[in-house]
Amino acid sequence: GVYSLIVSKAAEDSESAAARFLAEAGTVPEWVDWELIERGALTFVRLLPLCSVVLFNASLVGGFSAPKITKVLDASGYLTAEQPRAVMRRLFE
Repeated sequence: GVYSLIVSKAAEDSESAAARFLAEAGTVPEWVDWELIERGALTFVRLLPLCSVVLFNASLVGGFSAPKITKVLDASGYLTAEQPRAVMRRLFE
């Protein structure tokens, strides 16, 4: 992939643009507030269960109840599979 290419180019020449990019991208700026990052991470983890509820109620149900969208879903067979497990897997996607 692209990352492997950058790493290999950096290994070939430590003065290359790839090497400079990796050095800069791997350096945490001084202005980073680690306490604020931790606070944000804890908030995200605490509210994560609510995200699925909001997404389910706001997008899944609302989106699948729109007539034009249900025509596409029905025509594509996306949620009309004969295998109930396949439908559940798609819903969890």
